Amino acid sequence: MEIDQINEEKYILLPSGIKAIKANYRTDEKISKYRDNPLITALPKIMSEYDAFEFMSHYPSIEQNLSEFHDNERFHSLTSVKSFFHVGKLHLNLEMTFSRFLRDSYVGRNPLDKDHATNFHILHSQLNAGEELYLPPNSLSEATSFSLIGYSGMGKSTAIERILQYYPQLIIHPAPVGTTQIVWLKLDCPHDGSMKTLCVSFFDQIDQLLGTTFLKQYKRTSVSTMVTGIAKIAKTYCIGAIIIDELQHLIRPNKTSEMLMNFLVTLVNVVGVGVMVIGTMKAKQVLQLDFRIARRSIGKVWKPLPFSEEWLTFTNELWDYQWTKEFIPHDNELSEVLYDCSQGITDLAVKIFTVAQGRAIIHKRKGISEKLMRQVVNEDLAMIKPMLKALRSGNPKAIMKYEDLYSIDLEEQLEVMSTSLDKNSLIEEHRLRAKEKRINQISLEEKVLTAVIALGKNEKKAKKVFDQLIKLDPQADETTLLVGVLQKIDEEDVIIKRTKKEQAEKEGLKVLLPIAEQAKKEKRLTYDLLKEAGYIKDPLQEFIL
Repeated sequence: MEIDQINEEKYILLPSGIKAIKANYRTDEKISKYRDNPLITALPKIMSEYDAFEFMSHYPSIEQNLSEFHDNERFHSLTSVKSFFHVGKLHLNLEMTFSRFLRDSYVGRNPLDKDHATNFHILHSQLNAGEELYLPPNSLSEATSFSLIGYSGMGKSTAIERILQYYPQLIIHPAPVGTTQIVWLKLDCPHDGSMKTLCVSFFDQIDQLLGTTFLKQYKRTSVSTMVTGIAKIAKTYCIGAIIIDELQHLIRPNKTSEMLMNFLVTLVNVVGVGVMVIGTMKAKQVLQLDFRIARRSIGKVWKPLPFSEEWLTFTNELWDYQWTKEFIPHDNELSEVLYDCSQGITDLAVKIFTVAQGRAIIHKRKGISEKLMRQVVNEDLAMIKPMLKALRSGNPKAIMKYEDLYSIDLEEQLEVMSTSLDKNSLIEEHRLRAKEKRINQISLEEKVLTAVIALGKNEKKAKKVFDQLIKLDPQADETTLLVGVLQKIDEEDVIIKRTKKEQAEKEGLKVLLPIAEQAKKEKRLTYDLLKEAGYIKDPLQEFIL
C-alpha cells in the first residue's frame, strides 16, 4: 500500500483520504508482557478508573438564562439530553475489560519477534492452500473472545463506541516494524443474518480505511473463500479486535450461526484476533453454540439497574436537565417513580424524563411530576407496556419475547407530541387579545379624531394621519397621537400652500415670458404690451370708476 503524504509530526495521509496515526512508541509501559511489543506500545496508555470516567462521561451544557426562554425555546432544548451519558460501574468495568482484551490480542504477535514471522508464513501458506489452520503449541495466542449481551436500552453499543473513541483505528509503523495496524473494526450483524453480507461489510470497511479493493476481489466468491480472505487481512494488517454488534440477528433456522461462530473461534485461537460480540438477551441462543470453546472467553450480561444507590446517582445527574418553568428538586420518591416507569432501563428512563417535560411545556405545567411520567408511559409510549410488564414479572422468556418492542426515537416522539397538540386554546387566546387590542385602538382613535376635528382640522385627513402614526408605534398614548396628528396636518398644509404658490408663479411665468419676448422683437416696452393685453389696468380709470 502506497502512502500519499507523510506528516512528520503525527499523521500519515492514506490513498483513501483517511489520516492514520504515525506510530509513537511509549517508553513508560510498566507491564512486562506489553513492554517490547510495538503494536501495544503504540496504543494510548492504560487509563485509570478516574481517567476512564472522565473520558467516557458526557454531560451536555445547561442553559444559564433559562428563565428568559419562551415555551418554544424550551421545547427545542429538550433534545440536548440525547448526548447525556452517565458512567456507572458497568461502563467502568467494560472499559477495563476491553483495555485488557485488546492488548492481550497482540501478545504473541510481536512483529519484531522471529517466531512471529515464522508463524505468519505458516498461516499464510495454510490460508493460500485452503488447509485447516493450526500453529505449533508454543505459539498459541493470548487473544480472547468477549461477549456482551444485555437488555435493549442499557447502552451497550453506546458504551463500546465511547471506549473505541479512545483508540486510533489505524496506526502506520515505519521501519523496522514496517506494518499497518488496524486496531479495531466494528461491524453490525446484518438483519438477514447472512454470513456473506457480514463478510461484504468487513471488506467494505477495510477498503474505506486503506483505499484497497478487497470488496471487488471477493464479492463474487464463495463464503468459504471470503472467510479465508478475512483471515489473511486480519493477520496482514494486525487487526487487534473485531467487534460484531446486533448478534441476535444471527438467530436463523440454518447453519449460518454455527459457521460464523466456528470462524470467530478460529480467529481468536489461531490468527490471534480478539473477537467481541454484542447483542440482546436473544443472542444467548447464538452464544450457546461454539463461541465458548475459545481458549480464553469473557462473558458479560447487562441487566436493568436495580433500585439502588447507583440508580439514585444516575437519576440525580439526569435531574439537572430540566427545561420546564420550574425546577423540581431530585428526591427518592420521584426517582422511584421513574424507576417503576422504566424498570431500570437507563435509556428508557432518559426518554420518559424528557418526554414528560415536553408534556409539561405544552400543557402549561410548572415542571416534572409523577402524574406526567406515568402519562408518558400510558399514552405516549404505550407500545412498550408489554415489555415493562414482562420486566416486572422477571420471566426471562417473556422478556426475550417483548424486548424487540423497545425502539424509541426521542426526536420523533417529541415531534409527534408537538404536532398532535390541540392548539385551539392558544389560537383562541391570541384571537381574544387581538380583539381587545382592536377595541382599545378604536376607542383611542375616536378620542384623538374628536379633538382634532374640534380644532377645525379635516376629518378624512386626520384619520389618514392617525392610521400612519399608530402603525409606526402601536403603543403610542393619546397625547402623543394627538400632538403627532396636529403637527403632521399642519406640516402638510404648509407644504400644500407652498406648492400652490409655486404653481401660480410658474403659471405667471408662462404668460409673461412670451409677452416679454414679443416686446423685445417689436422694440417696445413690456409694460405697454402687458397693458394692451389687459394684465395692467390704467390707474386713473380704476380710480374714476
